[in-house]
Amino acid sequence: MMAKRGSFGLQSLSLFVPLAFAASSASAEGPLEVGAGFGASRYNQVSSPGTAVFDLRTIRPYARYDGPAGDWALNGFAQSRLDMYSGAPVDTLDTRHYVNSRIQARASRRWSPTQDLKLEGAFLHTHDLFESDLGTVLPQGTLTRWNGGIGSHYELYETDLRARLTEYSDPTLSDGLALGGYFRIVPVRRAIDAAFVGVAYSQLDVGDRTALINRSASVGYRRRVVPLIEAELEVGGIDTRFEDGGHQRLPMVGLGLARDPDRGSALGFELRARFEGDSLAAVSGEGVFHVASGRVNLRAESSADAEGGFYRSATRSRRFAAGLEDTLGRANIIGLESSYTTTQALRHEQKGTEVLRATGWAMRRVQPWLNLRVAASFMREPVTFHPGEPVYRRIRLDAELIVLSRDFGVGMFKALTGIGAGAAQ
Repeated sequence: MMAKRGSFGLQSLSLFVPLAFAASSASAEGPLEVGAGFGASRYNQVSSPGTAVFDLRTIRPYARYDGPAGDWALNGFAQSRLDMYSGAPVDTLDTRHYVNSRIQARASRRWSPTQDLKLEGAFLHTHDLFESDLGTVLPQGTLTRWNGGIGSHYELYETDLRARLTEYSDPTLSDGLALGGYFRIVPVRRAIDAAFVGVAYSQLDVGDRTALINRSASVGYRRRVVPLIEAELEVGGIDTRFEDGGHQRLPMVGLGLARDPDRGSALGFELRARFEGDSLAAVSGEGVFHVASGRVNLRAESSADAEGGFYRSATRSRRFAAGLEDTLGRANIIGLESSYTTTQALRHEQKGTEVLRATGWAMRRVQPWLNLRVAASFMREPVTFHPGEPVYRRIRLDAELIVLSRDFGVGMFKALTGIGAGAAQ
C-alpha cells in the first residue's frame, strides 16, 4: 500500500476528495447517477464593520459514475453549480452570478500483480469560500485549480508523478504550482517484503519564481509486519534549494506504516513522516473506519506547499480534517465534515492565516427519483496580515431538491461507451 501512495516527499500533492461530493451521490443504487439540484441558500457574512446578508438561488446539474468501464475501474464526478446572489454588495462579494464547477476522475487497470496503471485528475473553478478542500480563503475573485497524477508498477519498476496548479483571478494574488515525482527500482520483491532504490524530485513555484526544489536519492525496505499492516523505512540524502539562494544537503529518513481496509478490515490507516537532518520536514496521517452503514474519516498533515494567493514564497501548511457519514434506514443519509488549516511562510517573516470550516448535511429519499438535501456551513477566517484587519465569519444555509434520472444516464453512458452492446447481441 505504501508503494502505491508515493514517496514521502509528495504529501502536499495528494488529491483529496471531499465528503461533501460523495454525499451528493451516496443514495445511488447503480454505478451511474445523473441528476440536477434546485435550491435556495441564505449567506451571512459577519465582520467588524457589520453584517451582510445574501439570498441565493442555485441550479446544480451533476453526474457521477463508480464502476467498470471495459477493463478499467472508473470513479468520476462532475458538477456545475450556478449561484445567483441578491443583496447589497460588500468588498468581498458583489451580487453577480457565479458558476462553480468541479470535475474529478480516477481510473485504474491491473494486468498482473506486478503490472498496473492508475490515473487521477481534477478540475475546480469556484468562488465559493466554503469548499472543504480550499487552503487560502479568497477575499474576492475566483480560484481555478488543476490536479493530475499518474502511478504505475511494471515488473521491477515503480513510478509516480503529480502536479497541481492553482490560479487566481485577482491579479494581486500569486498563482501556485506544485510538481513532484519519484522513480524506483525494486530488485527484491517477495511475498512479505521488498527492497528498493530510488530518486525523487519536487518543485514549488509561486508566481513566476521557483520557491523550493528538493532532490533526493534513497534506499528502502518495506515489510508486512502482520497480515494487514505494512511498514516501510527509507534512508538517503536530500538536496534542497531555496528561492533566496539558500542551499542545504542533509541526510533523510522516511518512515511509514499502513493498514489496507480492502484486505478484510473495517479500519484502514496510513502514517508517514520524513526527517531531514534533525528536523521533522513532513508528516501526514489519515484513517478511515467503516462501521455498519457509515464511515469516519480522519486526516492530518504538515508539509511545504505552494499556496500562492497572499503569499509570495513557499509556505508551511498544517491541516486537520474529520468527516462522518452514515445511513439511517434506506431513505436517510447524514454527514458532518470539518477542517482547520493554518498557513505560514516557510522561510520569511510573514504573518499567517488560519481557517476553520464545518459543514453538516442531511439527505432524504422522498421518491425514487427525488432527494431532499439540507445543509449548514460555517467558516471563520482571522485575516492577520496587518493589525486591525477584521475577522470574517460566514454562515451558509442550503435547501435543495435533487431530481434523479438514472435510467436516462445509464442509457446515454452505454450508448457512448458501447458497454452492454455485446450482451444485447
